[in-house]
This record gives sequence, structure tokens and C-alpha cells, in this order.
Amino acid sequence: MFPRYHQDMRGCLWIHIPESQHMLVFQHDIRLYLARHHLAKQTITHRYVSSIDPLLCTIYTTMTHRCHPRKIVRGLTAGLIVFLLSITTGHAQELPLWEVGIGAGVLHLPLYRGVDQNRNFAIPFPIIIYRGNRFSIDEEGAHGYLFRSQDVRLELSLAGGVPVASNSDSPRVNMPDLDPTVELGPSMEIRLWHDSNRQRSLWLNLPLRTAISVSLDKLGLQGVTFSPYVEYIVESAEPDKWKAGLAWGPLFADNTYHDYFYAVDSAYVTPSRPEYHASSGYSGNRVTLTLQKKNGDLWLGAFVRYDDLNHAVFTDSPLVNSHNYLAIGAGFTYIFSKSDTLVERRDSVLSPSI
Repeated sequence: MFPRYHQDMRGCLWIHIPESQHMLVFQHDIRLYLARHHLAKQTITHRYVSSIDPLLCTIYTTMTHRCHPRKIVRGLTAGLIVFLLSITTGHAQELPLWEVGIGAGVLHLPLYRGVDQNRNFAIPFPIIIYRGNRFSIDEEGAHGYLFRSQDVRLELSLAGGVPVASNSDSPRVNMPDLDPTVELGPSMEIRLWHDSNRQRSLWLNLPLRTAISVSLDKLGLQGVTFSPYVEYIVESAEPDKWKAGLAWGPLFADNTYHDYFYAVDSAYVTPSRPEYHASSGYSGNRVTLTLQKKNGDLWLGAFVRYDDLNHAVFTDSPLVNSHNYLAIGAGFTYIFSKSDTLVERRDSVLSPSI
């Protein structure tokens, strides 16, 4: 007779061994318990067995059960198969549907890629986290889920750029200021490798975005970017505690995007600043290191980004005076209100936390 089993609300797997008044309780963190099932009272009591070795549980069960050992072994074998299948499909973690809080960040970065003048930003901002089926906003940004599987995701990705002022000491002196930009488009994310404990993985990301300049009175299309990169991710065994990533990849853009930052129209020509119009192609390569840690309602994050602009198609622009770009940032968020409605976020052995 095959053993009967069911899973309770806590994710435990209860296995009844045939012709026995005993049940085994398996939890997803591999802690094993032995429970005596009193059929008359329909109550269950627990006795701790082992937190390390399932073999100890098998031996202990065989020694303490009075039913036939063959049936015990058969029940344990079938139960372990069911248990292993249950953990490979992932365990559910319930999180609030929405959360609201405050945050602040500091940035140190050049005015734009290719110039050696730097700026510092200190930015307070509200935090809104939403976990929908097709769209979510979290500490890592906004995500629109077009398609998701264990190894491939197709999402809507979002990036942005800060405004650029034409300071007297920059190559853009007496030229128009540049509005901040928002980049939006699809991103294919493919997992190339992962370890069995879900704590390390290697991803290939293929974001293709349209750049839009944003001002109070108008929006402007400013070209298309393509920035593929590979990212190695290491994270804590316990979900949402800490996570680190190291990414590298080349950058590409069309001539409209490059012109937005590096073109010099005839109206702004000076003896030291000739007319210039950029072409499409290679924009350099980028290395990014990220680190984030969560402790209850407090989230901390930091990043370091370096761009190498050597051999980029726009390096001969008179607005470029540096082939290096270094950006550093850090921030925090604190959640003070959250939804009573909980939604399930599934973490699989075959997929990392996002």
C-alpha cells in the first residue's frame, strides 16, 4: 500500500506509513520530525529526531515502529521521493501586495560619460513597492513580466540618466542643458548556470531600450541603446537577506543617442569646439558591482560602476575629454506601511530571487 501524504499550510509534508500509528513530518529546511498519530483522538504530537541526516530518521523510525520493516522502508522511500519532488518545485513565501516607505540616496558621478567634471547628488524619495502578477516595483527597479520560466525571463526594463548642466568649466559651455533621460524597453534574461543551493548563478541580460528626454513641457525621442551583459550573483541562503552581483558587458547605441550627448551643431561652434555629429556603434564597456542587504523593513544598497570608453565611436567628439567613467552610489529605504493582503512569491531551486 502506497503511503498517504498531504502538505499543510506551513509547507510540511506529512507521510502516513501503512498499518502503523505513526507519521513522518518533512519540512522544506530538511529538518525531520517523527510524530505519533493517535488515531482515536486525531491529535498529533512531535518528537525531534534530526536536523542533519535523514538516515538517522530512517534508522530511528525502523527501530521504534512495530510494523513490518519492509513496509517502513517502502513508506520511507516513497515519502522521500515525494519530498524531493516537492522541494524542487519551490517553496512559497508570502509578501505584502504593496508597501510604502521613504528612502534617500547619494551619487557621485561625472556630468556625462566622457567628461571629467563630477557632480554629487543627495536625493530623498518616496518608496512604493507593488507585487503584481504582470508588473512589480521593488528595490531593484520596475519590472513588467512579459514571460517567465525557470531559465528565461522577458521583462520590461527601465533605466535613467541625470540632467546635464552646461557649466562654465565643461566642454558644453554656452550649449543647451540636457534634460534627464528615461530608457524603456524589453530585456531578455537567460540563466546560464546556477548551483544546487540557489546561492550562486550566472545570467545573460539583453536589454534593448528607447531613450526619452524628459522636461516639463515636452518629451523627446533620443535614440536606441543595446547593452548586453553577463552577471554573476551571490545571495544568502535565507531569502531577501543579502545579495551581491558583478556584471560586465559592452554598450552600443545609434547615432541619435550619441548625438544627444556628443554632437556640436554649427550654432555652437567655437575655435576650440568644431562641428561634430556622432555615428552609431560601440559605446564602451561597463563593469558594475552591486551589494544590498535587508533587515526587516530596512533595506541598504550600494554600487560602483566603471565604464571604459576607449575605442568608442564618439571619442573624437570635442565634448569628450576623458575615456573613463566612474560612478558610486549608496542608499537606503525604510517601510512604514504595508498591505494586509499577502501574495505568493515562489522561489525555486532552479531560479534565484529577483
